[in-house]
Amino acid sequence: MDKRIILIAIGCLACVACGDSESFDGVSGADSDFNNQSGVNNVNNVNNANNVNNVNNSNNVFIPEVEEFVVQQVATTDAYVFVPNSTEESTTVALIDGRDLSVKPVRVGLDPVEVVAADSEDRGPVAYVLCEGSSSVAVIHAEETANDGRGNGFVKLLNVPPVLNAITIAPDGKHALAYIDPKRPFETQAVSSLQVMSLIRAGEEAGEEQAFQLTVTRLIRDIEFTNTGDVFLVGNEGVQRFKLDEIESDALIRPMNLNLNDGLYPLTDLEVEVADDASFMVVRSSNGKNITIYELPESGIEVGESREVALDDIPTDVDLLVDGDTRRAVVAIRDSAQVALLDIDAILATPIDQEPVVQIVDVDSKEAGLIQLTPDRQQALLYSTLPQIPSLAVYDIMTDSLRSYTLRNQIRSVAVSPDSTSAVVVHKRQEALAGSPTDPNYVFRSNHGVTLFDMASGFTRPVALQGEPIDFVMTPNSDDQTQLYVLIENTGTQIQGLMHLNMATFRSDFVRLPRKPEQLGVVAGKVFVAQEDSAGRITFFDVDTQSQRTISGYELNAGID
Repeated sequence: MDKRIILIAIGCLACVACGDSESFDGVSGADSDFNNQSGVNNVNNVNNANNVNNVNNSNNVFIPEVEEFVVQQVATTDAYVFVPNSTEESTTVALIDGRDLSVKPVRVGLDPVEVVAADSEDRGPVAYVLCEGSSSVAVIHAEETANDGRGNGFVKLLNVPPVLNAITIAPDGKHALAYIDPKRPFETQAVSSLQVMSLIRAGEEAGEEQAFQLTVTRLIRDIEFTNTGDVFLVGNEGVQRFKLDEIESDALIRPMNLNLNDGLYPLTDLEVEVADDASFMVVRSSNGKNITIYELPESGIEVGESREVALDDIPTDVDLLVDGDTRRAVVAIRDSAQVALLDIDAILATPIDQEPVVQIVDVDSKEAGLIQLTPDRQQALLYSTLPQIPSLAVYDIMTDSLRSYTLRNQIRSVAVSPDSTSAVVVHKRQEALAGSPTDPNYVFRSNHGVTLFDMASGFTRPVALQGEPIDFVMTPNSDDQTQLYVLIENTGTQIQGLMHLNMATFRSDFVRLPRKPEQLGVVAGKVFVAQEDSAGRITFFDVDTQSQRTISGYELNAGID
């Protein structure tokens, strides 16, 4: 299996680090108890040990927030999981039914490196497989394929440009986009070939699948889908918009007419946030102390009313908060220690000769660099990835109140549970850290680690790890308690495995795996772990009982005609 990863930005409130030496769950050696561990990722330090709390350097050069988390893109629907065969010259994807754990190898193109999947309202569960060896995308209709005797009758291969190295799926499940991710390796001889994308459409009947070649912006940094079937691309040619259902042939996708000041909004440094209903969008840059709001028509590259809003300093993050008819943007302004709440409709209605009213929330530290709204949209987490000794703040949007808490190590990213009751903070392992190996803070900061955070009380549980976390998922059990599963990778076979954390009780349990773990996901109420094995190996965990069932050898059937 091709171990591709996607770096996903996750917003959250920054926390303060604990300076005392109170105990925490951790590791002290190779024989440590694995039942007191938990996982997430590390990243290179932004600041050095002598400048841990400064956001900008002595020359006042703006330093952007860098938040990332390693999350592998897993191809699952409600009932099926699709796992590409990792062996050399492979041409198969394993189609696994999560209900009865039956497995069927499905023939696709050469070298299937990435799979995306979703449940389509019209076509049921469907998967799209990027096959780099044959420069094609295979479309698999799961129900027909699972019921077909040979497993080959309902797979359609569509040719795509050979330079494409990534694939993503639209919310409707009927469309996928194969494109060039500039962060991944790709081969090309001409700069013009960097401006290609393929739109794949699943047919209403088997055999009616289509592929269209689109000419788009170079160096795509972001792709946003809306609930209206719109796609917004952000890259070096600006912001582009098109509707999935309106593409009926190869097409040139033109940039939107945003009329931005190139000095304040360079095309290579734009963050664009679009409302789910595509009714408005907000654009920011690290070059200016302002943001621009656009009202959007139902379609087209033109925009409606727009308004630039001046801020006290450079905005470092933007998120959108839409509740019924209320449309707001939440903006982090790190260097002035502020969060701005923008009423979109009130600002657009303000006469051009008047300054719009902006609600400002003062934060008691210079760490409001990133924002993450909780799933229930009631609170926002505020934090920064720059300080080595950070703080995490919880801003209650409904009561306009703010609480902050100290953490022990630099933040890599934050993820909130689906029920909005807890969060996990991923820390950055510190290299060449000064201190004593007997100091609990030294042990925690010099290892991979996470902190479990209770949203209501602010209670934290730091957990040091013996290996690097490479993936995680959250899913509820039958008691609606969020369960966090983390893959841990280590060169020692006694350490690689799966960490299970109950986000309601903060209990942790480690499960060792005999093979190197490669992929983690949830299907049909079960957690699965695909492992490195040329014959195919996958282990399923019951979320309530934690009982296991392993299936192996299914790839051997792929060689039998």
